[in-house]
Amino acid sequence: MKIILASQSPRRIEMMQWLGVPFESVNPEIDETKLRSADPEELTRMLAEAKAQAVADKLLDGLIIGSDAVVAFNNQIIEKPKDINDQRRMLYMQRGKSATVVTSVSIVNAKTGKRLTKTKRTEYVMANVSDKKIEDYIKTGVGMTRAGGYGQQDENGLFIGSEFDCYPNSIGFPICLVKEMLSDMGIEINLNIKKIVKQKTGKSC
Repeated sequence: MKIILASQSPRRIEMMQWLGVPFESVNPEIDETKLRSADPEELTRMLAEAKAQAVADKLLDGLIIGSDAVVAFNNQIIEKPKDINDQRRMLYMQRGKSATVVTSVSIVNAKTGKRLTKTKRTEYVMANVSDKKIEDYIKTGVGMTRAGGYGQQDENGLFIGSEFDCYPNSIGFPICLVKEMLSDMGIEINLNIKKIVKQKTGKSC
């Protein structure tokens, strides 16, 4: 059965490749602004399911994987910044403080309509980064595409202030969970993905 990733995120595509199974990646083409919730789990579940279903609706067969992640800080969702000033506000607000990455993954069988959705939370602390380093990072423009205004993998881990129980989840795609869910949907992957994550990133999954 073919596997389709309902995302064109380079990070998600790279991690899917670690599973060693053929897959395609497509843009789910949904309007995310129409799906809103103040609860991070509910929001990510709705978006992950919508992405997977949007692709499944166009196919006769295959397993479609949708995923979405947000950062929760002080019980409030922080999504991608609207502009540079919004990104600056996010970074200074989070500096030296704890937050949570909430990621949901949804897999839909296009032929049967069977759906499996799971959510994973990862706690972390943003490093106490200097004003200059924050401003230099803002100038790169990279953080504009990241929930919370920055990525754990950016600038050689500049913002990492604590270790993660699941590094892949901290960057928005818990690949160990994806492997387990694919198994539940009938696709067995005989690889030690925790070992692969450690080899690829030096961090835990």
